[in-house]
Amino acid sequence: MTDRIRIGVLNDAADLRADEDDDSPASHDIAFWLDREIAALRRRGCALPEVEIVHAYALGLPGGTGAAVEDACHRLIDDGVA
Repeated sequence: MTDRIRIGVLNDAADLRADEDDDSPASHDIAFWLDREIAALRRRGCALPEVEIVHAYALGLPGGTGAAVEDACHRLIDDGVA
């Protein structure tokens, strides 16, 4: 088993501002859910490698461009994430 896995998360949302006082699950991106599920698996005794969540951001359509999303995706690939 590998010692660490890096998971890439691409956020193409138009509004990256988050309400820091809002701790509801809906206010978080998918990394919140990934962390929660990884913790649940570990509590059940699953031996998992260290997990690192790597973020990339881009302004996608309709306010941004497809090229911006593609560039962000390439940054994740170049960063060696799964």
